[in-house]
Amino acid sequence: MNQTRPLLSVADLSLTFGEGLGARPVVDGVSFAIRPGEISALVGQSGSGKTLIAKAIAGLLPPGARRTAGRIEFDGVALEAGVGDRRCHPAISFVFQEPLSSLNPTMRVGQQLSEGLDLTSAAERDKLAEAMLMRVRIDNPAEVLKRYPHEISGGMRQRVMIASALLRRPRLIIADEPTTALDMIVQREILELIKALCVQEHAAMLLITHDLGLVAEVAQSAMVIDQGRIVEAGPTERVIRRPRHRYTRALLQAIPRKAEVGEAPPAAEPVVLEARVIGVSAPGGHLWRKRAPQTILSAVTLSVARGETLALIGESGSGKTTLGRVLAGLTRPDDGDLRIHDDSHRPFQRQFVFQDSSAALNPAHRINDIIGEGLLQDRSLTPVQRRSLVAETMLAVGLDAGLARRFPHQLSGGQRQRVNIARAVVMRPDLIVADEPLSALDLTTQKRIVELFVQLRRDIGFACILISHDLGIIEQMSDRVAVLYRGVLVEIGPRARVFETPAHPYTRRLMSATTYLEAARDGSNRLVRRRPQAMDLGLRPYQPVRQDEVAGFRSVEVGPGHFVACEA
Repeated sequence: MNQTRPLLSVADLSLTFGEGLGARPVVDGVSFAIRPGEISALVGQSGSGKTLIAKAIAGLLPPGARRTAGRIEFDGVALEAGVGDRRCHPAISFVFQEPLSSLNPTMRVGQQLSEGLDLTSAAERDKLAEAMLMRVRIDNPAEVLKRYPHEISGGMRQRVMIASALLRRPRLIIADEPTTALDMIVQREILELIKALCVQEHAAMLLITHDLGLVAEVAQSAMVIDQGRIVEAGPTERVIRRPRHRYTRALLQAIPRKAEVGEAPPAAEPVVLEARVIGVSAPGGHLWRKRAPQTILSAVTLSVARGETLALIGESGSGKTTLGRVLAGLTRPDDGDLRIHDDSHRPFQRQFVFQDSSAALNPAHRINDIIGEGLLQDRSLTPVQRRSLVAETMLAVGLDAGLARRFPHQLSGGQRQRVNIARAVVMRPDLIVADEPLSALDLTTQKRIVELFVQLRRDIGFACILISHDLGIIEQMSDRVAVLYRGVLVEIGPRARVFETPAHPYTRRLMSATTYLEAARDGSNRLVRRRPQAMDLGLRPYQPVRQDEVAGFRSVEVGPGHFVACEA
């Protein structure tokens, strides 16, 4: 094969939803090429057409979408439009954005990984699948192969999807937001793995993402798409350093800048919720197959004050979501207790903002009914008062009143997340637990919702537990940061102190994996990696090897309000 010929070539591609007078063009005249061994990124806002282009290439267009113009060639051979034949080319692997809806809930992980492998021996297939799970940083891979998708965390499900794509040794990998559910360390390790595969196998990759930091690190070329058209394309370094189009400049301006954040003042408000020595274990196995219980959280103690945002960070499977559910009253801990300090005359209100807004909103209910559902519990409110509160809240979160009678599927991802937030704040809660509320949103939408959330917290005065792996978002929104590692709270302290002088080795490694935008004197941009200053404790940090090794540590204060877990 001629190595200079593109592996994938897209020419004048146009995609439309609907037919006749109701036809709505969503992609208009898109052209690009990717050569063997190249990683090319497609960047843009939600609804810009990124995912639809990827699905057109893979022959996976959704019902109602059709190719109206253009040509797609893979290795010199034209790919058909795929009407009624929604099959992916065998040499193309697709990593979907939402692993829970993409994995079969009735099949074990091992069955799904080995499905389609050209090996006759089940033992061979299991060995290959286990080795790939280890390469994508999954502990105890043999045990994970026996589980169902709902029995593993969201980040682990995403890694299973990536492992499934890589197992087939494809020539083209299409990855649609492949790392949104992963912490910074695992993100970069997996993308380094994919880069190595592209070099070794001479494969290519189309990376669809809103994370320009990720693009700068792994992609050789970048394309910026706005409203179905590519507005800028070129070598990644040139696109990042000196963007030519105003839309590209707007995306870069939305990246958190280190200089925007200063030291947060200590919280002077009273504590509203206190968790003491929280422990949570998950039962192992099933009725017909028992396994040892799995420790998820061990002896976690923390508190949150009124009007304060406490961020929970850590790797996938570290127990962040479980702790958030405990604090929100959705999960009962096996050990320890929660103490509510509330002097108001009404019941203590806790609300949970879920990560997946699509799954969290009832598809059969209209937006105004979804937002006002919780108000039905308050018998003192009249229907007119409830409607008024819903309208005020929609206005506060930036939702147009005309959206009130729509259904969730008629809204964009950013609008659905605003509905998710509105449903929580309409109750005027004392505490909101927000679990990865921004991970699926593009940078400009993220920036708007961060500003909205900060303003609402200031106006209403609720305490917030923010769960996220995006340290740029954490740095913008939080007052204090708690670091979880394999179920143990290894570090907690003021945001600036944890970011600039982390004490625990895991925290330092996590901080070192993050990037931020820095503006040069000549007006150009560059993404630089954070270099935190290590805090010399003179102590041996606690570093468990497995989740069940949680005993034998103590908490040491290393600065005002800054604690770290060390070996006893």
